[in-house]
Amino acid sequence: MLDGTGQALRPRTRLTVGQLPGGGQFGRAALYQLAGYLLLDYHDTYRIRRTGLYLSPQGALIDWAIDEFLRLLGTRLPLPDLRAPCHQALTGTAVANTARDTTPAEPCPPPPPRAPLPRPRHQLPVQDTLFD
Repeated sequence: MLDGTGQALRPRTRLTVGQLPGGGQFGRAALYQLAGYLLLDYHDTYRIRRTGLYLSPQGALIDWAIDEFLRLLGTRLPLPDLRAPCHQALTGTAVANTARDTTPAEPCPPPPPRAPLPRPRHQLPVQDTLFD
């Protein structure tokens, strides 16, 4: 969820007893989801500068600057250098690395055409015309 100020938030409504003030904890999956939001914004469209978790039961916001968040996750590369291989792996096309390259990126290819779905087993065969 983007809050309109360049911050990606992950609302948390269910918490278990743990290390957070107020008795909550969050798991690795929530942090990976935040990292995914950052990586999937290939062209920095949303200009996310902070990310965090909003703990609604406690009314608390835990947030980080992007560089700090990535450092805490153990990355050594800046965000644009992480986005480029993610884009390449997921789409098969290269994207301009905005940290060093100002040339426009290639547009994503259109999705391949999908084959029609088979007729459900519970439906009887249907003729398109009387003469089929």
